[in-house]
Amino acid sequence: MPIKIVKPQYPAAWARRSQAVHIRVEFYIDPVGRVRMPAVSSRSVAADPKMAAAALDAVSQWRFDPPLRKGKPVLVHAEQDFTFSPLGAAASTTSSSGAARAPGAP
Repeated sequence: MPIKIVKPQYPAAWARRSQAVHIRVEFYIDPVGRVRMPAVSSRSVAADPKMAAAALDAVSQWRFDPPLRKGKPVLVHAEQDFTFSPLGAAASTTSSSGAARAPGAP
């Protein structure tokens, strides 16, 4: 469960864009709930570098309850989709695109 979420800032220079930009960020949540190794997913091939940087910066500040497996803290992989929309010039977290799971876990 997230305990701290920071929304990415929509780059002001892009407020006049007519098209939404979707970015998927992949990351790990370590055994104490901190985000590790955030990266723009290869599925976000056409991601704008400034918007990708805004999403990465925001995710890097997120904190989670420590992920547990069989009652013990573990490292888990997670993904998050973001939509940067010119409507309202704000970024929104659209969905969690994958359940957090321990690497190698079914």
